[in-house]
Amino acid sequence: MFKQTTGAILLLIVLSLFFAQPSRAGGWTVVTLDELPQDVQASQPISIRFQVMQHGVHPLVLAPGETTVVAHHPASGERLTFTAQPDAEAGHYSVELLLPRNGRWSWEIRPGGFPSAGMPGLAVPGGPIQPAAPGP
Repeated sequence: MFKQTTGAILLLIVLSLFFAQPSRAGGWTVVTLDELPQDVQASQPISIRFQVMQHGVHPLVLAPGETTVVAHHPASGERLTFTAQPDAEAGHYSVELLLPRNGRWSWEIRPGGFPSAGMPGLAVPGGPIQPAAPGP
């Protein structure tokens, strides 16, 4: 009886280790905009400044080039990536966006290897949506 119980317990332990998934404990950040962009115009630069806090507490300091902003124009399918630069303040970054066409843009901030932070959509006013450039 003891051998059967011990064998069953060992089998369960081995199976649980086999099916275990690696965890990403502590792999989250909080991204806070200094100010929501206002009066966005097509082909006019927009300065964005933001803070990235790891676990919502400690400033996350990433190397230049590790933090990006990705903007997507669903109507045309266009996707643009902008590289944010660290500011003098720890965990604080700035980036300049240049959205080339009017319409609704979705965008997110990607702080290094941490999960992306979706931002409120940007409405770029103007006439009819400009068509996307023809592909190759």
